[in-house]
Amino acid sequence: MLHAIKRKKESSSSRSSARHFAGELLALLSIFVATTGCLSPHQSDAVAVSPNGWDSSEPANLQLYNDDTLSLRDMSLILHHASERHSREISFVILAESPSGIRACDTLNATLRQDRPSATLSETILPLRTDVRLSETGEYRFHIVPLRTLQSIWSVGVDFVPASPTNE
Repeated sequence: MLHAIKRKKESSSSRSSARHFAGELLALLSIFVATTGCLSPHQSDAVAVSPNGWDSSEPANLQLYNDDTLSLRDMSLILHHASERHSREISFVILAESPSGIRACDTLNATLRQDRPSATLSETILPLRTDVRLSETGEYRFHIVPLRTLQSIWSVGVDFVPASPTNE
């Protein structure tokens, strides 16, 4: 009987470890797909953060090279995170820096909604700005800082897509 209990504990530990590995693998794959801009009209960058507790002492630093100074784009923040059992509030400060050093700062408050319980990793796209024009050629830098410690966030990124047509 004791042997059966021990095996059950090892089995659940193995499953937990396998889920953790699968989550890390999926996060890395998501980062790879998000950063392969040549496959889509998107410009994006993403970095992994600590799923055990991402806080303000570890800003996510992203870089995006721009050579299109005319197009309007919509900017979003992308989060890859463990599926939510309950909705929760999250807040970020996003600092953008142009190639010439001009800085702009935004605060984003959002709610991560409860997901399907069967999903291991979820992607949440949080719209940040619409009709953005990156007016300089060169490397833009983005620093994303959570306002409080966030658990179960695997990666964070920025994504620029062609602006949606507006109704006038």
